[in-house]
Amino acid sequence: MGISDYTLCISRMVILFASCLQLVELLFLPVPSSFSTCSLLTSDCDQGQARNDSPKGSRLWLLSLCALGALLGALIPLLFALNPGIVPWLVPLFSPSTASCLAGTGLVLLGSTLTLVAVLTLRQGGQFDRSGESERLITSGIFSLLRHPIGAGLGLIYLGFWLLLPTLTVLLGCILFIINARYRMGLEEAELQRRFGNQYRAYAARVGALWVRL
Repeated sequence: MGISDYTLCISRMVILFASCLQLVELLFLPVPSSFSTCSLLTSDCDQGQARNDSPKGSRLWLLSLCALGALLGALIPLLFALNPGIVPWLVPLFSPSTASCLAGTGLVLLGSTLTLVAVLTLRQGGQFDRSGESERLITSGIFSLLRHPIGAGLGLIYLGFWLLLPTLTVLLGCILFIINARYRMGLEEAELQRRFGNQYRAYAARVGALWVRL
């Protein structure tokens, strides 16, 4: 069963809201990170070589291509929200139902909330050096439930986008996002263990990376 015009309108509004919120966070609430794809590329170019735990050569460029593909995949739902007529060009996999749209809406809203709360927590309590590396381990607030709430939030947003717009292009973007995010989280975990030692290992033992550990 297809979706009603009302449900389609709600889906487009949710996509617009989430996209605008992410743009606001990037422009007005930036959080330093030495393991963002941009930082890794800049560090590698400026210093001639990256840290021992940073990706090198082809791995770094593969990581960058994954980030670019994930970004383009995230822009597709925004284009859909602005012009629903582009759907046939996005290789639909199946027709969304009212149930999938409701689930997608919930995931997008939950993911948006997670990223916003995490960003505000980092900006309020975080301390970063000039390279963007954390000088203080934050384990309170949302970070007492998840070690990577921003990554978890973005993943939920992407999954919600796919349920709202179940096309091959969005699915490929989601896969590329997972590859990019998983690799960068691994680099970040290694750096945090190096910086904070047993304090971080104890924190990681009791708090899940992307989901609440019961």
